[in-house]
Amino acid sequence: YICHPLRVAIRLMAHYHIADSDIVVACLLHDSVEDHPDEIAPAAEGDIQSAALEVLARDYNPRVASLVKAVTNPVFSPDKDKNTQYLAHATKLMTTGDPGAVMIKVSDFTDNAIGIIYTTGEKAPRLGAKYLPLIKVFRAALQRKDLPISPEVRHHIERQLDLGQERLQATLVPGSSV
Repeated sequence: YICHPLRVAIRLMAHYHIADSDIVVACLLHDSVEDHPDEIAPAAEGDIQSAALEVLARDYNPRVASLVKAVTNPVFSPDKDKNTQYLAHATKLMTTGDPGAVMIKVSDFTDNAIGIIYTTGEKAPRLGAKYLPLIKVFRAALQRKDLPISPEVRHHIERQLDLGQERLQATLVPGSSV
């Protein structure tokens, strides 16, 4: 489990040249509230994600908690398509979200999209269908002028998105191998 957040943080620092400690810490914690809120706030009742975010704000700082909250998927409505809800959440983040949160999500997404080659069975096409529509959202987000990255980093991320798109498309072709 810890390998994914580490890869996402290493990419953020080594390839995107982001050294802001709050962004890096939030990057390391980016899946924690979504995947383990009950471990972060074991005594919480009710909205467990909010309780977990309060713990992060207390234990780290409010900015770290805010960044984690921005990249955390909300609890999706069970009567609506999850992929559609995920696309809406990610689109809102990428168009209007905090630039630090955008960069965390970009690093997270590229890790998931490029790493799809390690996903087997029925899960690969399911994730391919979930992630492929986001490529254009992430490409558009890279045009934001407020992102803390250089033109060279933008180009690097565009190449990552190209590779991710190729691999995600391959998951949707019956009998193909990524």
